[in-house]
Amino acid sequence: MWRDGWDNAAIPVTNLPPPYQIITHEDRHVTLREVGLKAEEDMTEHLRTLEKVGQVFSNREIERRIQDVFWKIAFTRPDGVKEAAEIAADELQASLSEDPTEWTILLPISNLALEGSLTVGKSTFHPNSQLESVVILAAERLGRRPPLLDSLKKDFEGCSIAESKAVSVDLDQAKILAERDVLDALCVLRCLAAPAYRPDNKYIDFKGKIWAGTTGYAVLSSKQVSLQFTRIGYFMPFRIRDKHAQDPVFLKFNNLLQKGVAVRTVFDRRLITAIRAFGLALNETTDRDCFVTCITALEALMLEDHDPKKEALAERTAHLIGRNRENKREIYRRMKDLYAVRSDIVHGEERDLSDADVAYLIEIAQACILKSLEMTSGSPKVDDPLPWFEEQKFPSDS
Repeated sequence: MWRDGWDNAAIPVTNLPPPYQIITHEDRHVTLREVGLKAEEDMTEHLRTLEKVGQVFSNREIERRIQDVFWKIAFTRPDGVKEAAEIAADELQASLSEDPTEWTILLPISNLALEGSLTVGKSTFHPNSQLESVVILAAERLGRRPPLLDSLKKDFEGCSIAESKAVSVDLDQAKILAERDVLDALCVLRCLAAPAYRPDNKYIDFKGKIWAGTTGYAVLSSKQVSLQFTRIGYFMPFRIRDKHAQDPVFLKFNNLLQKGVAVRTVFDRRLITAIRAFGLALNETTDRDCFVTCITALEALMLEDHDPKKEALAERTAHLIGRNRENKREIYRRMKDLYAVRSDIVHGEERDLSDADVAYLIEIAQACILKSLEMTSGSPKVDDPLPWFEEQKFPSDS
């Protein structure tokens, strides 16, 4: 970085071809081009791979701290840069050894109706009526004065509250971790509500991220000319009763999300990725996007990168949820057809999707996730699905 900045110092910025980055500090600046940018990127990536750094620092914060120490050597003359760089590296190491802090993040959630508080994985959802008590309790636990409640009440108006805790050095990383945990929880709730989730407009999401069910049209034809009108799709609140927290399937989802990363099996990781993809599919604005992302969820659950997609996915889906030989054949046939539709869509072919095709695929994806959840938490427990699929192809003689 120093060498690149030094070489670029005499070149006017107006004469520099992209890509380049100008790093400004007070009234001075340094320009980095390809070599310097690559050095910064490599250093950031290396630091992110260090477990104690990557978990508690965001990329942005690591980059900021690298640039902070870079300024200590940016204008050092060549004969003194080695010593200055060693001092800067020691300062960076000390900076990245900073102890992390526990952050409590509260996020407004639209269209979720709760009787009481509900914990899903690493997040807890509260009804809007508990906003004041949740904020005061969190502030007292951290030994801080509560923020302005009137402002919070306005921001959270009409929304439930998602509470998530994250341990990190900087707020950016805390928000990334908290939003990921809350999104995982929302995806579980969407999965449980499928296949009625989309037809009933039960869309739940972070405030501001739910697509509006309002579409404008202007109609011009030989049959009719009409002014623009609006079709309004009303949302049906996603209601959760207190008793749902004791449902056996819900408890299994809860246990899965609460597992630490270090103790998750291969199947656990596949299943969580599939839940995320399926949850995102259910919130897609169009049936085409929902359809394609549902297939992605099934691929994440059952395939390796090198597997033949259509054949393997159809076969493994049939083995996973088929009730008998005839039912497995039917699932296998339908999945091959649906995957062909998916391939046409992603490669630009115009394909009409029927409501029945979308509904069937949603039912299949939900069934595969629920069956996988049972396999990862039951007895005998399955830690890796791929050997299990091979056993279904070539069952033992016993």
